[in-house]
Amino acid sequence: MVRLFLEAGADKDKADPDGDTALMMASEHGHMEVVRLLCEAGADKDKARPDGVTALMLASHDGHLEVVRVLCEAGADKAVALPDGSTALNVAALYGHLEVVRLLGDAGRQETNQTGKGPLAKRLKLDPSLVQSCPEATMRVSVRTLAGSSCEIIAQRDWTCYDLKIKIAEHWRVPPEQQRLFDGSMLLQDEALTLSALFPSSVEAEVPVALSLLIRSHEVASWLRTLRVIPLSLKHASDELKADREVVMEAVKNDGGALQYASEELKGDRDIVMMAVNSYGGALQYASEQLKADRDVVMEAVKNKGIALEYASEELKGDRAVVTRAVNQYGCALEFASEELKADKAVVMEAVKITGTALEYASEALKSDRDFVMEAVKINGFALVAASEELKADKAVVMEAVKNTCLLLACRRGATSRNLQVALRLVSKSAHLGSV
Repeated sequence: MVRLFLEAGADKDKADPDGDTALMMASEHGHMEVVRLLCEAGADKDKARPDGVTALMLASHDGHLEVVRVLCEAGADKAVALPDGSTALNVAALYGHLEVVRLLGDAGRQETNQTGKGPLAKRLKLDPSLVQSCPEATMRVSVRTLAGSSCEIIAQRDWTCYDLKIKIAEHWRVPPEQQRLFDGSMLLQDEALTLSALFPSSVEAEVPVALSLLIRSHEVASWLRTLRVIPLSLKHASDELKADREVVMEAVKNDGGALQYASEELKGDRDIVMMAVNSYGGALQYASEQLKADRDVVMEAVKNKGIALEYASEELKGDRAVVTRAVNQYGCALEFASEELKADKAVVMEAVKITGTALEYASEALKSDRDFVMEAVKINGFALVAASEELKADKAVVMEAVKNTCLLLACRRGATSRNLQVALRLVSKSAHLGSV
């Protein structure tokens, strides 16, 4: 059937409303012969959906080994990455498809050796001839399990912990999500730093790094995979998992809002809350009262979402630096500032620069201050909407708002009819459009 459509001239790269092409659909469902037929017909093997997913990633996600092989043989680019940097190899490793990981790894190395332009060389930014032969590019890592088994891996120095786990998976057939690597008592994070940054002394002394490997249960590994894609599914986890620091950390890393489902104890864990508000500033509302009063945590929250100021402690709502950072992200966060700062000309002007209507939350004295309002409308004409009634009828103020920003909507909402006509006449004259 597919052959008939192709012979009839069907557009082989046409995508559905979600961005999926015929090649993507066939790859996702493991239809190897259809994939081969489409590749031979010249289908675009590297075309991506709006979210960056390619046919090779879809096949790797579901572990369709032979489909991956066909795509690689047809020249699919294995280095194409999602916005977060994940390639087809990372996707296969994430879901525990070790044969696909080996195939993609071998294909990448072969491409590097043949052309010098493979993904390994690109990622390392090294001449491919040096990857295997240059000792300065590698380091030795010794990994031991609690059962006493051990292996030594020759790792690239700019690998992350997750890259190392992929290599360990090849040796012991333990998917990366089930691996917990420790340096002494410190748990190594997957995407934190490169190995050379984590172990500078070992690199300098050219001695092996000694790590311990603990294996997670299948249940925890499964939840970690799920939370990377659907972090808010933490809601449906058991109470035990909601109190598991690693599980919650994975959830809030991908969506800070998942903090609401964490145990009460973990809502008071500074590292977890800091990661949550870094992902989504509004997650501050789910933090413990103690952390809502933590200046660094609140600073991080309002930097990402100014309106998170609403959930800060009363003391921090009166902290000039905290409020300034909040209104610089979202002007109307001024609503939650202390009364003292609502009367602070510098703070209010910062808010107006971002959102003109933030003047609404300023003190009545500032909204009636002609000099201040004149300066505000020069910056953002929408500030006129929140000015006092007297200043909305002030011809000079209204003309300044229109002349400097041409935000006529603000004038229609806030100015008198007579002054609107005057302002429009001034704009028309200055633009050489004639009189209104």
